[in-house]
Amino acid sequence: MFRRFIDEYREAASLLEVAESELRGADALAPQLRWMAYDGAAAVGIANGRRRPDGRVFLNFGATPPTLIAGLADVAMAATGPVYTVAQSAERRQQLEDIGFTVELVDDEFEVRFETALRHLGRPRLPAHFTLVPPHQLDEAHLVALDNELRKEVPGTDGWVTTAQMWQAEIHSPEYDPSGYLVGVDRRSGAYGGLIRFWRNTDIPRLGLLAVTKPYRGSLLATGLLRTALEGASLWGNATFQTSTSPSNPVTYRALGHIGVAPIGRRFQMVRELQS
Repeated sequence: MFRRFIDEYREAASLLEVAESELRGADALAPQLRWMAYDGAAAVGIANGRRRPDGRVFLNFGATPPTLIAGLADVAMAATGPVYTVAQSAERRQQLEDIGFTVELVDDEFEVRFETALRHLGRPRLPAHFTLVPPHQLDEAHLVALDNELRKEVPGTDGWVTTAQMWQAEIHSPEYDPSGYLVGVDRRSGAYGGLIRFWRNTDIPRLGLLAVTKPYRGSLLATGLLRTALEGASLWGNATFQTSTSPSNPVTYRALGHIGVAPIGRRFQMVRELQS
């Protein structure tokens, strides 16, 4: 039997392999979309979902047996429309393809030594009319517009809608450090031409986004953003940083290739859609 979650926190936490308090805390911040599978009175499967700012509903099936995933996906789709999930291995990808999921995006994972990246990039270079500024010093409305423009071009996040509240949450989060989070501003026009965001995570820094707007592609802006933010993040005390990007994202993927690193893993963003 498949049904919408009510308050079975103990069972849900066990299937998701997290503490019950953690699950309750997450729901207090932003209630999740959640469905359960039962065999008699026993909870045997779960689809734990969240709706991203691009409208996609992502499901985590936790320790659910593969034979129950299709039923959980169906009940979720009846409520939300298409559903998405992530496969971290070729075996998992095949399991999901067998029940009607298709690959929307391939994402490669990288771990990069700061020293290696800085050595390959050489001296800092930036278009003469640009300056790099941390976002907390810039106009919020223009930042929101920039993020929305860039997200449209990032594979797998089309439709993303950034809000002022989301920006405020970012720059007040403990992972925000302005030395690794910069916006390229064209001094001639005042236009915001691109950004880079490194997150200062407690375990290892992460490069979340490097992107520039169409008028500045092919310039030195992307390289200048990367070189400057790398210098800043390299002082946080870690030898390496992590990032992921799709081979179909030319700006970031080429930049990573330029500094001489290769993927260490691959993930698959997958979608299951309603059949017409």
